Amino acid sequence: MKDGFIVGMFQGSRGDKPKIDFIIKFLEPGKKKRLRTPEHMHWVVDLLLKREKHKKGVGEFVKYFFKFYYKAPVFKSVAERNRYKLKSPSYVRKKFKTLKHSGTYSIEYLSHIIELFTLCEKISPRKNKMFERALKFLNEYCEGKRDFYSVMNATKPGYGRR
Repeated sequence: MKDGFIVGMFQGSRGDKPKIDFIIKFLEPGKKKRLRTPEHMHWVVDLLLKREKHKKGVGEFVKYFFKFYYKAPVFKSVAERNRYKLKSPSYVRKKFKTLKHSGTYSIEYLSHIIELFTLCEKISPRKNKMFERALKFLNEYCEGKRDFYSVMNATKPGYGRR
């Protein structure tokens, strides 16, 4: 990406379809950086920080991905997964280029990981979907329907299970 980040998909082994599963990892620019797996709390907190300066823009960004989540394809094969080209980064770069906040991730990076989290989670038929819940709660927070604490709790593993 323009900011020097590298985002990649690596073969996973979990869920009902382990052959199609994948893991998202990123590498920050710099000599001593290491490959990391993004956490839901990181992208959520990043957007909450950006929202302090860009309330309307972040609300539109989150709504875009909330709608994307329900329209996104479900991979049926490894070949289909491997051929997939990300849909959101070029649109997001143009539409949301002003969503900057010092010390936060680029909007391009966020669009990559949010789209990949969407695609990865859609592979699984399980009902309790952590990423979907975090995205839904963040969208509702932007609409004034949720509080900060419920959004942060939604990023924790196991939250919402009964």
